[in-house]
Amino acid sequence: MGVIAKESRIQIHSPEYSWKKLREAEETTPYSYTGGGSAVYTLNQVVESDSAQYWCEAKAEDRKTPYTLTVTSPPPAVLTLEPAWRTFYPSEKVTLKCDIQSQQNEWRYQWYRDGESRNSASSRSTNEFTIPALDLSHRGRYYCRGGISGRAVSTEKSNYVTLTVDALPPVVLTLQTNWTNFFNGERVTLHCDIQGRSPVWVYKWYRGEKELPVDMTKDTYEILSADESESGTYTCKGLHEERELYTGSSNTIALKVSGNKPKPQLPLDSPSGELFTEDTVTLSCRVGTDPAGWKYLWYRETQRAPLTSTDGSSYTIRHAAESHRGEYGCRAGRGRGPFYTRYSDSFKLNITARPHAVLTLETPWTGIFRTDSLTLRCEVNGSPAKWNYTWYRDGQSLLLDPSRDRLILTSANDSYNSEYSCRGNRRDRPSYTEISEGFRERNIVLKRKILVTSSFLLGIILIILGCICLRMKMKSRKSSECDLYSWI
Repeated sequence: MGVIAKESRIQIHSPEYSWKKLREAEETTPYSYTGGGSAVYTLNQVVESDSAQYWCEAKAEDRKTPYTLTVTSPPPAVLTLEPAWRTFYPSEKVTLKCDIQSQQNEWRYQWYRDGESRNSASSRSTNEFTIPALDLSHRGRYYCRGGISGRAVSTEKSNYVTLTVDALPPVVLTLQTNWTNFFNGERVTLHCDIQGRSPVWVYKWYRGEKELPVDMTKDTYEILSADESESGTYTCKGLHEERELYTGSSNTIALKVSGNKPKPQLPLDSPSGELFTEDTVTLSCRVGTDPAGWKYLWYRETQRAPLTSTDGSSYTIRHAAESHRGEYGCRAGRGRGPFYTRYSDSFKLNITARPHAVLTLETPWTGIFRTDSLTLRCEVNGSPAKWNYTWYRDGQSLLLDPSRDRLILTSANDSYNSEYSCRGNRRDRPSYTEISEGFRERNIVLKRKILVTSSFLLGIILIILGCICLRMKMKSRKSSECDLYSWI
């Protein structure tokens, strides 16, 4: 009968019923069984110690019929994966193979995942269990065991094999710039990010349905100098280096490449009409209708270096002066390099000097000595227009009737330390004048005091001199009289 697996139930049939067991060449006590017809000797749950040579003695015939019985442990089962990847991805095929090193060919195979049977039927006659298209539900720890049909024989559990199934990594395509409309000659850089990627992924690039012939090891696709033929919809995906496995496609990015270098427009965003000193002037430079990414450079007349560069499209001159007169232009640049537009047309900026307000002391000098008040007058010289006026004391405006062109200062309500100035205002342009020069009342008061004091001192001096002259004359007369009397 051959080799019997351990713990099997064995029946040995013979036409007689007298049995003997010989092990290690020694005859043992015979085992007897009396039955009708043929004799059967049964061994339940055989173990290795039951290995021996058995024979029976027939009563009818004085001869022995030997039978050799060998009992061994079931061979081990070994589980392997084909292919032997450490990580699998959805839709891939995998085969689990259960190997039992035995000459027996009646083995049937049972498959288990996390302790539960994975067979669609009770068992399989083949030692391979194939999953044609993996998904995430197939993850787990697998093992197998073998058994012989019709016999209570089974192997121990095989080794455990962990089947790892990961979702394909998402792929994100980004544009290095925040604009999608480009011009001929501009640089374009796309970046493909296989998120959570390992080094086993390379990159495939597409414009529309056409694959682009580029280095697949690079995660960037760069167009150094774009032209109109490179307009289109771009995508990317990952390819596994070790097997024919693709990620899903990335999001799409639509690029448009058109025309030659644009030319900025330079409108003037300032008050209408003539421009005056102290005005705020804003020049605006715009490239088409898409402001994305442009940095503007401003030039004046023939200067090679730009006046300034701004992220916005405006250049503002605050407190314009006559020195700001001239022709202005701009151009814009963006991206790496950078890419520059053409120069705009020039714009001529004319600045006219703003009228000056003139502050004068209207009180005559002769009146300064006779009154404690002073009258100041504000006027715009050389202007026939009608003006209103704003008066200031120490830089703070005074709440006065704007139609008044005169201001009266009195010692009762004014400080001698204050400085006064004025400015003309009107509705038409220019809407205001330059502020006049300051007038300090203290200077007039001091001058008046000095003049009065000087006049007083001069009067005293003149009186003293008159007295001296008179005295001298009187002495001279007395001397003449003496001489006369002497002469007589």
